[in-house]
Amino acid sequence: MIKLIVTGSIDSGKSTFVSLLQKSLDGVADIDFIDMDSIVADMFTREDVLADLIDTFGIRCKEEVIARLSTGDLEFQEEYNDFIEGYTSDYLISMALSNSNIILEFPLFFESYLKSKSPTTQLLRKHFTILNITMADKDERIARVKERCKTKHPTWTDELIDVLAEAQIAEVLKNGLSDISIENRGSLEELQEDVDGFINDWIDECNGEFIPALEMM
Repeated sequence: MIKLIVTGSIDSGKSTFVSLLQKSLDGVADIDFIDMDSIVADMFTREDVLADLIDTFGIRCKEEVIARLSTGDLEFQEEYNDFIEGYTSDYLISMALSNSNIILEFPLFFESYLKSKSPTTQLLRKHFTILNITMADKDERIARVKERCKTKHPTWTDELIDVLAEAQIAEVLKNGLSDISIENRGSLEELQEDVDGFINDWIDECNGEFIPALEMM
């Protein structure tokens, strides 16, 4: 059974890797590709969750969350992360325990795991194999994010992006905690080679099933 979390630092190439993986695995297995950011974004469309956000933080929309985060308020950041975990925990637990093939793009998985060590994140760590996408040049990555946000997310200031980047843990620690690490070398062609190599290593040629992580160790 396929249970994979793809994580990594800001602009490391997570989404591109998952997109290439989805195309390469099309027809190989029935897989649910899920984006954690979409799960979190959904809470801003639900009246009950919005009511809790207003009661807890006085926040009515995502833009207000971004504004608070941009101030560098670490206490708010931790409390907001706890709120998100409480909202998503039942859904994440059901994914971990389900019989479905799931590939979950989870940008801040290790930040959540190390800070909370909650039963939910530990259950995910037990049932999912963790793949960390790395990219060596941090300054280059952050510069690309800032440039892209000028058009895609104009409310994201340079200061906010710096705060978010600094809140992420070091690559060497993420790699040590991951089951698999793949370095994004920069080009789309090279990343496709990495996707192909990952599939070749993980797909059992005899029966077309993913090899469990422990069998690769």
